[in-house]
Amino acid sequence: MKRIVMIFFLFIFFLIFSCSCGNGNYNNIDTTSQSQDKPQFRKDGELTFFTSTKTITIDVEIPENFLENMLGLMYRVTMNETQGMLFIYNIIKERSFWMKNTYISLDMFFVNEKMEIIEIVRNTVPLSEDLIPTPKETKYVIEVTARFSDKYGINIGDYISITLL
Repeated sequence: MKRIVMIFFLFIFFLIFSCSCGNGNYNNIDTTSQSQDKPQFRKDGELTFFTSTKTITIDVEIPENFLENMLGLMYRVTMNETQGMLFIYNIIKERSFWMKNTYISLDMFFVNEKMEIIEIVRNTVPLSEDLIPTPKETKYVIEVTARFSDKYGINIGDYISITLL
């Protein structure tokens, strides 16, 4: 039942958002050229992954409000390997993500309040509307370019730290 309510809420939100937001250019986005209309990366902090053999630090953008949180990396056509999006939640509960309007394949890290990676979803399918659920104890979600976890050997049980700007 919770999943149905969540899907209904997301559907209503995106219906309202698509009718009332901006100039509508995102519906027909040109993925072959850069444009001022496309969201640009904003560095809000740094995130470090600690594996058993190394540390990897990336720049992160952190959604500042409900709308940015809902949009996430939608409409981005490129992102550097050293960049990611960090979602921080005050209330730890189940959430769902999807790849609707997301043109970049991602790796997603689900992290508990102890800053431990508890789940990794690798190589998400761009533009998919299939729900990607978070584990119940998730406090942080990190999105980076696909294959990042494999390239740097990041696994469940590794840890993160966050430095805000």
